[in-house]
Amino acid sequence: MQQTQRDKRMQRDALCEMAKAAPSSRRTEIAAAAERMLRDPSGFVRSDAIKAPRQWAGPENVTAIMGVVDDESFVVRHEAIKTLGRFPEQRCAEAVVRVYEQNSTISGRRRGRPRLP
Repeated sequence: MQQTQRDKRMQRDALCEMAKAAPSSRRTEIAAAAERMLRDPSGFVRSDAIKAPRQWAGPENVTAIMGVVDDESFVVRHEAIKTLGRFPEQRCAEAVVRVYEQNSTISGRRRGRPRLP
């Protein structure tokens, strides 16, 4: 069944509210719902979906978040690295450094800052 524009708007509104809310006992369920939306064809939906895991995601969601580190949307990539920064895992740190090195507008190289090692 195809979603209407109204359905998409409601999903985006729900994702925005989740991003602001404190995690509850339904953390796993909500993080899984946001994770599914990371595959949406709309960059706007993916952008909203990646913001929710910052509050709700656990280590079980890291693989899905890493899957959007190379997203075509700058906003999605940027939000993904901000979310990965919460997790003290080597693979998260490596992904963050790689994205910073690839995107000079994020790393500040255009402003004369040195490259990350």
